[in-house]
Amino acid sequence: MNQSSTVLVNTTTIESATGLRSINLYHGDLCSAQDELIAISSHAGAGSSLTGMVVKSFAARFDINFSSFYPLLVLPGHPTVGTFQVPVEPTAENYPGKALFVVRIPGPAAIRDFSTEPLDVYDDVVWTLFGSLAALEQKDVVFSSLALPLLAGRRGYPGQKIMEILLKRATTWLKTSRNMKDVNFYLYEESSLGNWNEAMNQALGRKAIDSAKGSVVQALREEILVLLKGCSKFNQGEMAAHIAPLLTALQDKKIYLQLVSTLGRKLVETMVRELISERSLEDKGLLVHNITMLNYEQVVAPWIASHFHALRVFGNEAVHAKNEVKYKPKELREEDLVAVLTSLRSVVQFYAEW
Repeated sequence: MNQSSTVLVNTTTIESATGLRSINLYHGDLCSAQDELIAISSHAGAGSSLTGMVVKSFAARFDINFSSFYPLLVLPGHPTVGTFQVPVEPTAENYPGKALFVVRIPGPAAIRDFSTEPLDVYDDVVWTLFGSLAALEQKDVVFSSLALPLLAGRRGYPGQKIMEILLKRATTWLKTSRNMKDVNFYLYEESSLGNWNEAMNQALGRKAIDSAKGSVVQALREEILVLLKGCSKFNQGEMAAHIAPLLTALQDKKIYLQLVSTLGRKLVETMVRELISERSLEDKGLLVHNITMLNYEQVVAPWIASHFHALRVFGNEAVHAKNEVKYKPKELREEDLVAVLTSLRSVVQFYAEW
């Protein structure tokens, strides 16, 4: 699988003091990731060598020497368990990142001399990854994005629990980091994609809506699908990368309102960037200001700007974190799907006719 076939499958957003951040699940080859930092997994046996399928793939792909590595943060009393850095020489052919980390995780059956349960050990090991990033950021060693596999996803740990731990740790980090904008998980095996996608939705507390429920929802969904499939603009460049997961989400029998909303926001972000570039306008940095500018400059009609804003708010999943807010209702409701699809249909038709 090459870089061009990397597909966004699922996504969520996190509000931080320095802007909106995202956690993404991609179907693709981790070797093709273009992130500034890549973290791969390895076994954590008593031996000093790094082993595992991902290690072998990176060694072969980029001619990286994994015999040299040093610890960043390890579990007390377990010097081979934790996060390590592998020096990447300038000679590493085509390696896209600035740094390479290796997270050494023991399998559940290998945990004998730990005083805690396997999942607690797993959680602690994942913490060493993001703890290492926090320590490095204090030294002004920063990265804008992180790519990693679903760590130890094939080692016998329960998938749902793994996803919950990974999302928890990634969310906590993105809320505090001054520089990192995205944490991107990569899954290569297509056969397990559906299970991990569902695990992410469940871990985020998303509720599925039957796509066949309600004639209005069905009509709006079909109109959007016809527009997306019938306009060549949606099959080009960056836009195509955002359309693929949206098509999948809308065609699924179970529609996750929060996922469609978040994908709708990302679509709006892409549209707004293209409009700003085409009109040679100044990017204001924040989506809310850019939409307002497009309306002020009479690039888009006021009602289209309103639909942009609606998807911006609906798609900021962070504002719907029901345990952290006092306003009511505390979360999106099933009936909000009609409003989301109405705005989505309007902006898709606008872009198709632009």
